Amino acid sequence: MPNLPPLEKTPEILSRSQNQQNTIAAEVVSYNQKLLSLINNISIELNLIIHFIDAWSLFNDIVDNSLALGITNTQESACSDSGTLLPLPICDSSSTLVSNPDEYLFFDKAHPSATMHKIIGQFAVMNIGDADTDGDGILDSNDLCDWTEDASTVNSEGCDWNQQDEDSDGVVNANDECLGTNSGYEVDANGCADYQKDTDEDGLSDDIDPCPYDDSGDDYDSDGCIDLVDNDDDNDGVADTEDYCPKGQIGLHSNDFDEDGCHDDEDFDDDQDGLSDEDEARAGSDPFDVDSDDDGVWDGQDAFPLDPSEWKDSDGDGYGDNSDALPYDNSEWEDSDNDGVGDNSDMFPEDPTEWEDSDLDGIGNNADDCPSQNGDSLYPKGCPDRDGDGYSDSVDEFPDDVNDWIDSDKDGYGDNNDFFPADSSEWNDTDLDGYGDNKDVFPMDGTEWLDSDFDGCGDNKDAFPLDPMECLDSDLDGVGDNRDPWPNDATEWMDSDFDGVGDNSDFDPFDASETKDTDGDGVGDNEDLWPLDSSKKRDSDGDGVADSADAFPNNPSLDSWVGVIVSLIVITTIVLIGIFLFKKSRPPENQTELWDSEKPLQAPNMSDWN
Repeated sequence: MPNLPPLEKTPEILSRSQNQQNTIAAEVVSYNQKLLSLINNISIELNLIIHFIDAWSLFNDIVDNSLALGITNTQESACSDSGTLLPLPICDSSSTLVSNPDEYLFFDKAHPSATMHKIIGQFAVMNIGDADTDGDGILDSNDLCDWTEDASTVNSEGCDWNQQDEDSDGVVNANDECLGTNSGYEVDANGCADYQKDTDEDGLSDDIDPCPYDDSGDDYDSDGCIDLVDNDDDNDGVADTEDYCPKGQIGLHSNDFDEDGCHDDEDFDDDQDGLSDEDEARAGSDPFDVDSDDDGVWDGQDAFPLDPSEWKDSDGDGYGDNSDALPYDNSEWEDSDNDGVGDNSDMFPEDPTEWEDSDLDGIGNNADDCPSQNGDSLYPKGCPDRDGDGYSDSVDEFPDDVNDWIDSDKDGYGDNNDFFPADSSEWNDTDLDGYGDNKDVFPMDGTEWLDSDFDGCGDNKDAFPLDPMECLDSDLDGVGDNRDPWPNDATEWMDSDFDGVGDNSDFDPFDASETKDTDGDGVGDNEDLWPLDSSKKRDSDGDGVADSADAFPNNPSLDSWVGVIVSLIVITTIVLIGIFLFKKSRPPENQTELWDSEKPLQAPNMSDWN
């Protein structure tokens, strides 16, 4: 029994107002609570087992895990433009269906899709418990035969007689032509073992018939297999394909040394090494040893059957291939320099790089750049060289000058005599400074070659090679001597206020009236009233007291609070004395009346005023 799913999550309800959605959600919850209570009461009253499916929770779980279940859309309907079946809209023939309806939770605005139905069914089965799909009385979890036709004959595994395998040979009874097969025997698709079959109907069961499928015919060795299918007609243990006497003596031969199927008496090659017994006698090899020299090559294939170091002579020159340097050339067998050319035809038998000299100049063709011209040049090698400088006449730009052969820059001066062989504009360097005379501004001075600012001072000496107004910087302060008021003092180079003191030493380089601040208080000595006292700088009111110590720096009459306080005390004292003297000299006329009216407890003591 299912309860209601959360209807407020259907496309129809989602299209309504939020208040309507909330109302529907509350009504569904109320209905489900009442339904559950009713089911419990009925179950108890009628003693029934009622399987309750919580569709509400199941629906919410599916929505929360929709992607894992293959659902990509949980809010829209796969079928749009639905008609109306009051009170719910449904799809009809005029509706439009999406291309992937199986990925939708809802088919239309109110009904779940086919995918949703399947998921709900699977969860319902899991919720209810195990089932008996084929109705044979065996639960599906224990039923090995899901769809039983005859439920009356099923066994404990849920299989009827046709589905059972009585002889346990892997073939069910319905398909088994040989019921009762003994255990341990391999059967065919029909459930029959070889001992149950006589395929060729020769009276021998297939399990003992070596040829269970042959037809009638000659049988040379009477082994039950006709010669047509028998691979060993004389049954000597040697297959006919390898038997040199396929229909010789029947049975195994005790005198068959090479086991080739032929008795030694009739075998012309007893060791079957490819060399007949007669030839072995002439060669001196052993007719009963396939490899007389034990070199791993049978005597029949060994060109040197008695030499363990040789077995092949490809060119037939009498030298075995192992020792023959040229095993495929019958005119050669040695190659001392291992250059691939035999000594018989190699003009340089000890030089692996050469073997031919066409011009007979003593230089092999491989190294000779002029193999058809006799010559002794080195570059290129083996060509004519009339000046004997080692460079062939064909590449020597000075073929008659032994001292030169190349002019790289084509300036007419050979590289050996050209100071600048790669620069056609230069060839001489008189001062040997690395700069050609044609471009060297100072061709006779080995220390200079450029004058970038054309001031007549070479760049190497010129401290300012790009400033025609400067050349030297005697004190190396970065300011040329021409502009430096102190050309020999590296600490000074400028006097901004023209006071005769350099800016670096001048306390105020922009004030010609000041040059020093002896006490370091930031006020020049000429302005500082106290040039040796850093605690005193200025006296604004001119009272002789420095502003730093003057409580009233702008009042020449005052310089500290002590004086003010003393003055106040003096003035106050004078005032009090005056008041006292005034009162003493003029007593009140009606003093008695005054005292009576006030009725003081005690007359004031004049000494208290002090």
